[in-house]
Amino acid sequence: MDLKKLQFKKLKAIVHHAYNSVEFYHKLYHPLGIGPQTLNNLEDLNKFPIITKEDIQKNFPNKLLAKNKKLTNCTILHTAGSTGKPLTVLLNPEEMDFSLAVNLRSLYENGFRFRDKMLAVSTNPPKRRSLAKILHFLPTEYISLYDNPYEQKNRLNSLKIACIFGHTSYVKILAKAKYDCHLDRFNPRLIFTSAEILDKATRKMINTVFNTDLKDLYGCVELNRTAWECKEHMGYHMDIDSVVFEFIKNGEQIAFNEQGEVVYTGLYNYTMPLIRYAIGDIAIPSDEKCPCGRNLPLIKIIEGRTFDFIVLPDNRIYSPLIFINSLRPIRGIKEFKVIQENLHYLKIYYIRKKSDKSDLEKQITFEVQKILGNEIRIEPIEVNELPSEPSGKKRYVKSNMKINWIGK
Repeated sequence: MDLKKLQFKKLKAIVHHAYNSVEFYHKLYHPLGIGPQTLNNLEDLNKFPIITKEDIQKNFPNKLLAKNKKLTNCTILHTAGSTGKPLTVLLNPEEMDFSLAVNLRSLYENGFRFRDKMLAVSTNPPKRRSLAKILHFLPTEYISLYDNPYEQKNRLNSLKIACIFGHTSYVKILAKAKYDCHLDRFNPRLIFTSAEILDKATRKMINTVFNTDLKDLYGCVELNRTAWECKEHMGYHMDIDSVVFEFIKNGEQIAFNEQGEVVYTGLYNYTMPLIRYAIGDIAIPSDEKCPCGRNLPLIKIIEGRTFDFIVLPDNRIYSPLIFINSLRPIRGIKEFKVIQENLHYLKIYYIRKKSDKSDLEKQITFEVQKILGNEIRIEPIEVNELPSEPSGKKRYVKSNMKINWIGK
């Protein structure tokens, strides 16, 4: 079947399901006189309203969980909340396995093998017995975002890893550790980065240190892998058999090679459908044909989740993602922004939730010092609005420190 025809068939099915089984979508669509009957082609999706992260937060879980699905049978996933606004999404076991399969395709299409040992960067290794473990493939070692790779150097040098898969910022830290500590046996054949924007300097640095050609992967926690690079590096192949991509500006679809906000419709997440969901990233759809011969269309990612690193007086370097995972569980925080003023001083601006009366300053200081220690002064500052960037980009961590990455 033609990919576009398959995509539209799946789209019709998920919209029909959402309209009839999910309270949020029925109440959203019915007053507008739209529903499954509105869809006669992919372009008709533009007639449906776009939903936001705020919509999900306000209606989760009862109004977003499909009637025929049970919460107790779901895997609960939390988004990073790069602006301090985390989301929770739900998938049942079958949807989790399909999501894994989509993710693995991007790896296998780039030379990964069933028995290759992977080093995966994670905050919490998965507890669920996945399809991969059941079938006895994809052997995986995990390293935590909180781990100092310099303290892990003997382990890293002995793992015989074929592949690294992880957050761009932490893979860069691993590359620096390999370079500084001369980890000659820590020599993966493949590297896959994700979750943060990969700039040219970071790509060059990682490729140089590991003597490889890394592939960048694109997606979000809500829908996992949605696009990926191949060896041609002409852009990112969209997984249009599992997601519908739209690129929107001023409420309208844009033309090829123009900038637009990425809007997703997931095609397999029946437990908690996401239809015309705006994720906040900006991308350029391309009408070019990749020389690799794959029929999956291309996009060029240009803007999204940018990052800075935090560096301590003893030269330890931390990924910005540690702040998401340490500050996100503090219930009283609505949004936050971390700014490193100098080697010894860290400001944490935060907006308090209206109903919260707790001592957030004490909680913030305690949680961050658990990770960074007492070498750096931490000053939590309550505000009504977070400091903005001159560029207009949202950055949850900003550092004024310069880092000497590979001796230059």
